Amino acid sequence: MGVERKRMLKNCLKYLSFTVVSVAYLLICTSCGKHEASAGAVGAGAGAVLGAEVSGKNDKGLGALVGAITGNYLGRKIGRIADQQEEQEAQTNRQLAQMRQEQRKLKKETEKMCPYCRKQVEICGANTCPFCGTGLVVEKYCRRCSRTFEPLSPYQFCPSCIGGIRLASR
Repeated sequence: MGVERKRMLKNCLKYLSFTVVSVAYLLICTSCGKHEASAGAVGAGAGAVLGAEVSGKNDKGLGALVGAITGNYLGRKIGRIADQQEEQEAQTNRQLAQMRQEQRKLKKETEKMCPYCRKQVEICGANTCPFCGTGLVVEKYCRRCSRTFEPLSPYQFCPSCIGGIRLASR
């Protein structure tokens, strides 16, 4: 190996170890989200390499340090934006799930069936059938296994239970 090549390898190892130590220190000293941490680490590494290359022959260590700090700062800014967008997305998904659950609940409350004339009644808050006066069914359920069925399901007996358990209505 030539002297020049050995010196270059030695400098690369020195800058690499310096970059790893500076990135580890910066990550330990600050708390951040997952995108912010990874972007900061990549920014610090890239900044250290660029800082060492851009600076003069005598100031490579200082250039690497300044580049690492600047790269880490910029990387964290970009990562913070990604973390905020991810949090907004998660919040939107939670709100959507809650709205769907409320919609199912409202639909279940308004869809009732008359067990006598078997007509569907969609009057909100109705407890009796407007056609025949019988109490309305919101859902059918098995008394043994507690499985629930739609009010208009064709089952009169639970298909899961053996012994012909008649479905009750709520």
